[in-house]
Amino acid sequence: MNVNPKTIITLIGESSVGFTNAKDNEIILNQIIEKGYNSAKMDVLLALNAKADEKYHNFEVKHGERIQATLDLEAKLTEEMNYYANDRKLAFQVFGGEQDIAIRNQLGIDMPLKKSLYGFIEQAQQFYETIFKKKEILSRLDEFAMTAEKIQLRLNGLSALRVLDDIQENKKGLAAIARRERTESYDELRIAWGKFKTVCLIVFKKNQEHLKMLNIKPPAVRTTKGTASKNSNTTTVKVEMPADME
Repeated sequence: MNVNPKTIITLIGESSVGFTNAKDNEIILNQIIEKGYNSAKMDVLLALNAKADEKYHNFEVKHGERIQATLDLEAKLTEEMNYYANDRKLAFQVFGGEQDIAIRNQLGIDMPLKKSLYGFIEQAQQFYETIFKKKEILSRLDEFAMTAEKIQLRLNGLSALRVLDDIQENKKGLAAIARRERTESYDELRIAWGKFKTVCLIVFKKNQEHLKMLNIKPPAVRTTKGTASKNSNTTTVKVEMPADME
């Protein structure tokens, strides 16, 4: 379930004030004890609030780490794809003739450029490893200063790309777990806060000051019109409407 972060923060803030003031105010606490809300119960509710707050901030951290890991992976992928695209163009200049079709097949440069991560890594790996292992191919690329050292740098770059992909997948998984835990703790707090508000709306029905102290919106008063007699005389009736519960 996708929950708006503002909704979670609002719930944490409102319930924190309500639970804290209920526990700390002896007058209020004495009146809700009969509904099961004693000091120990309030500690449980405050712990739920603290847990929801912790899980919310933990998800924010994990979500940020996932985003950064994705940005790091994308930046490295772009870098390595640019190197490969340029190097294969140079290879075409050297091995573009009909007599070098076998070399082009070994390098894999007659195939279209692959755009997917794994497809690119496989294609680039074939290209650079073939050049690195076959000295006769490497020697013909000397005119473009494609040395063994430079080829090794590109192979290292592909290895780093795999590592960054593993990191990104790990961060993605941790963020998913953190999101689930955040949602679960939010639901626990939402239900507990809703029950607490219901009890307080009953106990402090005629004491709006206590409701305000508990961060609970007092019942709204709405005016309705009704028919009092056949002669259409109207009377005004005040109806107490309970505040919307989450």
